[in-house]
Amino acid sequence: MAAAALAAAAFLVTAFAASGAAPNAGPGPAAARLTQHAAAPCSAIRPVVVLDPGHSGGPNFDSTAEVDGRKPVTALGITFHPVAIDDSGIMSIDNGGAPGELLTMWRAALRIQKVLRSAGYIVDLTKSRAEANVGLLERVREAINDHATIAVSLHYSGGIPFGDANAHFGVTPQQVGRYRTNLSNGDTIRFTNARVAAESERDAKIIQRARAAAGDRVDVAPLDESFPKSRGLPAYGNISIVQVVDQRFPWIYNEDGDIGFNFRDYTTGIANGIERAVPIAPCLRPHT
Repeated sequence: MAAAALAAAAFLVTAFAASGAAPNAGPGPAAARLTQHAAAPCSAIRPVVVLDPGHSGGPNFDSTAEVDGRKPVTALGITFHPVAIDDSGIMSIDNGGAPGELLTMWRAALRIQKVLRSAGYIVDLTKSRAEANVGLLERVREAINDHATIAVSLHYSGGIPFGDANAHFGVTPQQVGRYRTNLSNGDTIRFTNARVAAESERDAKIIQRARAAAGDRVDVAPLDESFPKSRGLPAYGNISIVQVVDQRFPWIYNEDGDIGFNFRDYTTGIANGIERAVPIAPCLRPHT
C-alpha cells in the first residue's frame, strides 16, 4: 500500500513537470469567479432623461412661433417657422410663464440633472440657459435627437398652493385620444400610440407617488383646463404640445402651485420618481 502511494505521488510529480505547470499554478474557484466577473461586459442600456424646464425668456416670443411642417405659415398675425416632426401642421408659441416660474424651473432642472447624473443617467435639458427663447417643437426635436428614454416637463402655476391635490393638473401622462386643434384652420393632431400611453401612465403614477413621499402631494391629473380655446393659443385642446407632436417615448408633464413652493420637495420627488420609473442597471451605476 505504501509503495503504491509513493508510486502514485511520483507519477503526479512527473506529470506536472512534463506539462510545465506547478500543482497550484491555476486559480482557485473563487479567483476564477472574480476574473470572470471582472471580464464580463455590461450589456445594459444607459437611460437618457430629457428635462424640459418650462417657458422662454422673451420679451418677444415670436421666435418661438413654430409649425409642425416643412414651410412657414402665417396665421393669427404671426409667422410660424417650420420644425418638421410629424408634419401635422399644428402651430405653437411659448410664453414667459407664471411669475418666477422661468428661473425656478431652470434651477429645478439643474438640481434634478445633478442628482440623476450622479446615479449614472445621461441627462440633457431642452434649452441651454434659463432665459433662452426655445419653441415647444424645438424642445421636442431636442428630445428626439437625444434618443430620450423619458422626457419630463417642469412647471408651476400662479395663485395655487404648493402640493395642493388638483383635478386639472399635477403629474400628467400621455393618453390615447387627447388632442390639439389649430384655432386658425382646424388642423388636429391626436395621441394614438397605445403602447407609449400605457408606459406614460405607469410612469406618471410612479412619479406622483415619489412626489407625494417627498411632501409634494399632487395627483395624477389631465390638462383638461390648461389649453382651452378661450386662451387664444394657436392650438387648443387637452394635452401639452410637447406630449403629442411626437409619440415615440413617454413624456410626463409636471405642474404644481407657486404659493409656498417647496423647491427641495418638488425636485427630490421628481428625481426619485424618474429613478423608479426608469431604473438604471446596477452595472451602470458609478462605483465609489
